[in-house]
Amino acid sequence: MSWRHFRPVGFIDSPTISGSQVARLAGSKLYFTHYEIGEAGQAALRLVPVSSIAAELRNETEALTIKRIIAPRPPVALTQGALRFDQPSVVGIVSVKARASTNGPTHAQLDAAVARGIDMAAVGAVLVDVDGDTTPPGAGPVWQGDERARVVPIVAALAAAGVAVSIKTRNASVMDAALKGGAVIVHDVSAVMDDREVWPLLQGATCPIIIRHWTNKGRSRRGPGRDDGVAPQTYEWLKIRADVIEEHGISRSRLIVDPGIGHSGSVADDLALLNNLALFHGLGCPIMVDAPCVRLIGDSARETSADQSAAVAVHAANQGVQLLRVHDVAATVQALRVRRDSRNQALVRD
Repeated sequence: MSWRHFRPVGFIDSPTISGSQVARLAGSKLYFTHYEIGEAGQAALRLVPVSSIAAELRNETEALTIKRIIAPRPPVALTQGALRFDQPSVVGIVSVKARASTNGPTHAQLDAAVARGIDMAAVGAVLVDVDGDTTPPGAGPVWQGDERARVVPIVAALAAAGVAVSIKTRNASVMDAALKGGAVIVHDVSAVMDDREVWPLLQGATCPIIIRHWTNKGRSRRGPGRDDGVAPQTYEWLKIRADVIEEHGISRSRLIVDPGIGHSGSVADDLALLNNLALFHGLGCPIMVDAPCVRLIGDSARETSADQSAAVAVHAANQGVQLLRVHDVAATVQALRVRRDSRNQALVRD
């Protein structure tokens, strides 16, 4: 397979502090000075200034990739307000996969989950992702009836309270029930590969769709016989999925991509992805990253904490990632505020 990838590098806080030409990343408040070009079969990477990239392009596909890297991501209208992609935002996680019986959550479980989601929105989460699915590599399927019973009452209660809700699932019937209950975004962790009934559902809807790199059903992050690095392979996998979804009549403008950090491969793979997140802007979609990364943080720091998760989120935000999915919303929001204030202060001349 022949490919070339273009990763924005050389990030700066403002175009006025660079003596060379810069480009704006995906309509955000980040600017960059160079593209790093990687090519299949070649270990060496090349740095090309933004001002010279046009002369480097070999075909229309590469020109489209450059256009997608810099194109603004339009905001998504929510029940209240809009989800903007010109700055990093926090997505809170409400997980109910182990807290409910097959008859649905108890009143106490429902109240606790709803209260958690409302608290997350109150401290700065733009979206609350309700998770009733089980998706580690090799995990068995969740019966759709169980999953619906777990998540739909929580989705409906949060939506009724004015919270913007996404539903994390692989199953069409769960998506349908959650959308009818007030969910505004579908988070399909199989990238529309697990349930064929998802196709007509999403074709008839208008909601955004989060697609994540997936390794279940024997699929591997690293392709057989390939040694070109986990980030390029993950990029190509998501590109193929985005292209297929678009070919099925679902606009690419509805897609949000998640490279799947913490959900497949090894810790080394996760670190490689974490350091190459800017590559995924070439897909032309907003990017979401799972910042808890319990396995990743646990191995790197020998423990997990809200502070370390927030550090992962800031590292991702510094590469232009628009959505940070976390358990501890308050700590991450505070870390992003410190990042924003420090960047703003850096532009002030004494």
